[in-house]
Amino acid sequence: MNKILQAIILQSDVLLDRYPTMRWLPMILLMVVIFWLSSRQTSQLPHMGWADFVFKKGAHMMGYALLGIATYWGTRNWSSALIITILYAVTDEIHQLYVPTRNGQISDVLIDTTGAFIGFTLYNYWVEPRFVALRQKAAVVSKKI
Repeated sequence: MNKILQAIILQSDVLLDRYPTMRWLPMILLMVVIFWLSSRQTSQLPHMGWADFVFKKGAHMMGYALLGIATYWGTRNWSSALIITILYAVTDEIHQLYVPTRNGQISDVLIDTTGAFIGFTLYNYWVEPRFVALRQKAAVVSKKI
């Protein structure tokens, strides 16, 4: 299984070197999903009592953690990724001002930004080191072949 993963990583690195704009696709896809979810009226969303707040704010954090990771992966620059993610959070809340039964809130921008920081931290300390190790192993294996 490990050799299969190494082969996939090597092939994806080659593909991304050839088509670097493909790095932006996950970010764009997540932005489209967030926009779509923000376009739904609150009457279309299930209400779960007290858990409603926890679930929805947790979903905000998780969505923006993923967006932060995808944006960093696309830009390869932490400050650019943070700026893009925060600006998107602001525009998302502005967008919600124009959706009936929704409202934009500064607190949601702060929650989204917190989610982005969580995503950056997870990526930096957990995901990226594992991919670096796999790339190094894959490079050693490919040199032997």
